Order: sequence, then C-alpha cells, then structure tokens
Amino acid sequence: MPSFFEHARLARLRGGRTCQMFLARLMLASLPLLPACGGPGTGPGPGPQPGPGIGGLCTDHPYVVLLDAGTDMDALNCFDLCQKEGTRRTGFCEPSIENGMPAVVCHTDCTGRLPSALVAQDFLAPMELGSYLARMAYLESAAVCAFRELRAELAVHGASPGILSAIDRAAKEELGHAAHVRRLADRHGASTPEARVAWHEPRSLVEIALDNAVEGCVRETFGALVAGWQSLSSRLTDVREVMARIAVEETRHALLGWNLAAWMEERLAPHDRKTVTQARKQAAYVLLEEIESTDATRPPPKVAESLGLPAPDIAGFWARELIAAV
Repeated sequence: MPSFFEHARLARLRGGRTCQMFLARLMLASLPLLPACGGPGTGPGPGPQPGPGIGGLCTDHPYVVLLDAGTDMDALNCFDLCQKEGTRRTGFCEPSIENGMPAVVCHTDCTGRLPSALVAQDFLAPMELGSYLARMAYLESAAVCAFRELRAELAVHGASPGILSAIDRAAKEELGHAAHVRRLADRHGASTPEARVAWHEPRSLVEIALDNAVEGCVRETFGALVAGWQSLSSRLTDVREVMARIAVEETRHALLGWNLAAWMEERLAPHDRKTVTQARKQAAYVLLEEIESTDATRPPPKVAESLGLPAPDIAGFWARELIAAV
C-alpha cells in the first residue's frame, strides 16, 4: 500500500480531489488518538488518550537563547536573534529572564507559508489562549504576504494566468483566515499586529523553488493536517468552526504548493532539481525534529486542549509519512 503522502504526487496530475483524499486518509488513520470520541468533551476516545504533553505542535516548542548580562532588552530585535542562533523556523519571539539572565524565547512554527523577508515582531503577551490565537492570526496574515510575494515573483518568471489566479485566490483565502482568527483572539482579550514584509529584489526561479519546497510542499501540507485536526478536536465550538473552513482551503494551498513545485522544477537544470528535492526532504526532517524536540516547556494543557493542538505522537506520525514520500 503506498504511503499516504505519495498521493501528493498524483495530486499534481489529477487535481484537488486526490489531494483532499490523501490528507483525509491520513487524518482517518489518526482518529483513534482523538481526545474524545463523538466530539470534544463527550467521553473517552477509542484509543490512547493524550497525556500532559498534548499540544506538542511546533509553535509550542520554544527554545531559549541566553544573552550577556547588561543586554539592552529595549533595543533587542529578538526575531533576528532567533533566526541567527537557531536552526529551526521562528514564528514569533519574546524577551524573557532565565535564571536571572536576560534571554529570548524563540517560538518555532511549522505550519503554513511564511514570506522570505518577514519583519520582526515581538509578542509580549502571556502564554494564554488569547495570545496563542493572536499568534495564529499573525501567521495567517504573514501567509497573505507570502502569497502576494510569490505571485509578483512568478509573474516575472512567466507564470501562466492560471497559476497567478490560483495564487491570488490563496492570498484572498489567507486574508479571510487572518480575519477569522483575529476575531477569535479579540474575543479572548488579545490584539493581533499586522505582518509586514521588507522589500527585496525578485528571486531567481531556483530560489523560489527552494522556498516553495519548504513553505509550500512541506509546511502547507502539514498546516492542512493541523487545521483539520483542530476542526475535530478543539474544545471550543467557534475554534472548530473556523478551523473547519481553514482546513478545506489549506488543503487547496497544499495542492498549489505541489503543483508549483512541478511547474518550476520542469524549468530548472538537473542539478538544481536535485537541490530542490534535497531541500524538501531536509525540510521534512527538520519538521520532525521540531515536533520531537524536548528542550522546551509545553503550553498549558488547558490552552492546548482548547485549541485542539495535535499531540507530538500524532504530529510525528504525519511528519514521518511526509519524510517517506518527499
């Protein structure tokens, strides 16, 4: 029986229905690990119950960068520091004090598409439900920037009107995602800053293909699975409803990432195609490393359960299936 993610390759030829099918099959394989059978809070589930580690999603695996005593925290750009010091993908960050020393807490992100030149944004809110929702809304807003950036660059490289239209649609859908999650954050007492992207020269096609290998093929595919899981397992009705819509559209964005990969790689030299393939595989391994990381504290179980975040064993299963296919 082929790996679930091998259907991603078929999706390039057969369209969105196949992409939805392979994601749905992987979700079905994970259902025995849902916290509750028949809906959130309705009783014991049919399989192992997630323990205190629930919520081991990459965005909830912060790592700490210690700073020298006397560091000017007001002048610190924690986002740039996290990107420089860490090997993982930083979604947001916040200054902190660890054992009496100044530090930065870097929160990794493994879902969705981020732009190549995201401007630093410090999150100072406490680790509560509202702040998590605000971070989710911020990353959805960043995805809008990413698709707009991608559209402008691929237009320079001669992408067809159909490809550009699909990217326009994805950007519009991400704008809706950001608005929906921002309202959830507002409802829980947290405000969401707008994502901003620094200007840069248009990238070469191989640079865009490398970025899409990570952001489109790996992160968008994983993001679609996470959204689908939250739509089933969140303890909050409004979160489940929002994530149900997002999951459908993120599945379409995952398919777009794979289709863009096929289009770009046909136009690359053989050695560049090999480099892109290696980058995609490496991104999947990094994803698994982020999920399995044990060097960080977990979010409060109540917050994780409210959001319906997948436990590490579930997310790790998805990542390993992705490694086997890319």
